[in-house]
Amino acid sequence: MRLIKPTGHLIACDRAYEAALHRPLHLLDPNAGYAAVLRHDPQVHLAIRRMGVLMRPAMPAYLARSVTMMFFFARHGGYLALLMVMRSLLADRVGDETTSYAALAQRLGVSRSHVRKLFVDAAAAGLLELSREGGRVMAIRPSLQTAFDRFVADITARRAAIAQSAFAALAASNRDDRHRALPTGFAEGATR
Repeated sequence: MRLIKPTGHLIACDRAYEAALHRPLHLLDPNAGYAAVLRHDPQVHLAIRRMGVLMRPAMPAYLARSVTMMFFFARHGGYLALLMVMRSLLADRVGDETTSYAALAQRLGVSRSHVRKLFVDAAAAGLLELSREGGRVMAIRPSLQTAFDRFVADITARRAAIAQSAFAALAASNRDDRHRALPTGFAEGATR
């Protein structure tokens, strides 16, 4: 097996990605330790990534709770296409060029027919509405909006759990390091 070592640039990009994902958590609870993630702290980044690997076996349970979202995850570019459409619709750009199959296909690097099939199937499943002449997503149905909201809440809670576990593991490791640095017979905070 050949392991690939990440470059400094890749690690910097991953720290920026983690910071973007943790920004909402920091806004919700500024005292929970997320500021270190936003500062791109290398130790915190590594601790979060390690904890994420340890907690990875629980991920299928998160995905299994949302059969509706799995509809999009199971298709190449499906989740990203959905995100792009939802972003456009939230910005009140209903029916504009950003939600056309051609524009989505170009941004995702897939064929227009692949995007069309994705959204035609989603419309047939009652998840969204397409334009009468075809070629554009016009609306997200409440069932998809609810499934998406629940999925985002689950993933955000999982992200918070991973981060808090990483913060605790890092704090315990730092405490252990401090204890090892003390002379034998001295406890932290002890005086002579």
